[in-house]
Amino acid sequence: ISREALNFMADLATRGMPEGKEKWFEPVKTDRAWWNGLDGKVRRVMATIGEVECLKDPIEEVALSYLKPNVKDFTWLVEKGGVHIDYLCDFVVGDGEKNVYFKEVVAWLLDTYQK
Repeated sequence: ISREALNFMADLATRGMPEGKEKWFEPVKTDRAWWNGLDGKVRRVMATIGEVECLKDPIEEVALSYLKPNVKDFTWLVEKGGVHIDYLCDFVVGDGEKNVYFKEVVAWLLDTYQK
């Protein structure tokens, strides 16, 4: 995807966004202090990404530099050779049980909601 295409899509998504709400759309541009107290809002967080994700660097920055330091129970899952929804696609076509990342996400969800 070209830079121009990404900018075009971002412009479409942000058109009409109220001033001051940008941090919800581009969390990497927020002050790190904005994330303080996140532990009081959520008990645990799982962030997933694919190794070949086109926006891998900013997603990784938000997850590891902003989320992880502010949530005690943080899980970071990188799907080797994939993108962040590959395990869901495998599930949809009936191959979820063959995907180790699918199993990890399901185990995390079970653990989260059984506590």
